Amino acid sequence: MLRETEFVELKKSTAELKAGVVSIVAMLNKHGRGEVYFGVDDNGKVLGLTIGTTTFRDVTQAVVDNTCLKSFRMLKFRISMGKTAWWLRPRAPMGRIWRMDGRICVLASRTRR
Repeated sequence: MLRETEFVELKKSTAELKAGVVSIVAMLNKHGRGEVYFGVDDNGKVLGLTIGTTTFRDVTQAVVDNTCLKSFRMLKFRISMGKTAWWLRPRAPMGRIWRMDGRICVLASRTRR
């Protein structure tokens, strides 16, 4: 079962995409790595995610448009009972300050600012 940590953020759906991207940027600024899972609730229960024909493109565009990230993975993974979630993991060089909408995002403990 998944759980949130300093390196992992769980989001119920792509409706929380902007918050997910802010989390990725904050994790990159603090640790140089991080992952966001969509289709998983805060307790780690896989809810599943219905993906439309443009979902992958929409997520990719949101990440590229709102950050400096140009290289990342967005993979589908299947969990028990046929439920599908999505995993977003950027590939980012260390030593950079990452921004979301021009703002620097920082991860302080489990509180984002």
